[in-house]
Amino acid sequence: MSDDLDFSELSDDQIVELAVALAREAMRRNPALQAAFAQALLDERERVEAAARGSARVKQAAAQRLEQDAERAELAAERERRRQRIHGALVAYLARLAEIIGRPLGELTLVWKPKDYGRGPGPRLQVNQGATGADVRWHLLDFVAVDERLYTSPGLRSRQTELLPWFREVAAVANAFGLVHTFVVKGIEA
Repeated sequence: MSDDLDFSELSDDQIVELAVALAREAMRRNPALQAAFAQALLDERERVEAAARGSARVKQAAAQRLEQDAERAELAAERERRRQRIHGALVAYLARLAEIIGRPLGELTLVWKPKDYGRGPGPRLQVNQGATGADVRWHLLDFVAVDERLYTSPGLRSRQTELLPWFREVAAVANAFGLVHTFVVKGIEA
């Protein structure tokens, strides 16, 4: 019933006067009504305070979510900046390799694999022909970083001694960047 009453026309002072008058009337009528009135005021006060606490909790949770979202966005931006730095460095190395072996940059793909399951221990650095990515069985050049073995295609076997320093340097750079996941650089995207 109290929700149906409209007090919007009353000023703040009039609402306070009305509450005082109702309290006096409850006290005048009988002790049971006085107790019920006092209990109703306490219940309403608890309800208002609980709503305020709930509202504060909701606001705090929303602020916490916003803060977490901002942190996640900053971490994602930092990861992307790091990925761009690594990509830029490896593109430069791939361009240098393209000059060394006399192939267009757009026809080469550089793949760093920290682990190559089934093909021996340790990280591998592979150069593939075309924009194949990491999932190929045949590699133009395949360097095993642990024991510095270089496998080449038949046409590049005579250039192993020339290519080995390049692979050592790129493997050192990949390790310095701390690459723990497969990283692919396609020359066509450079």
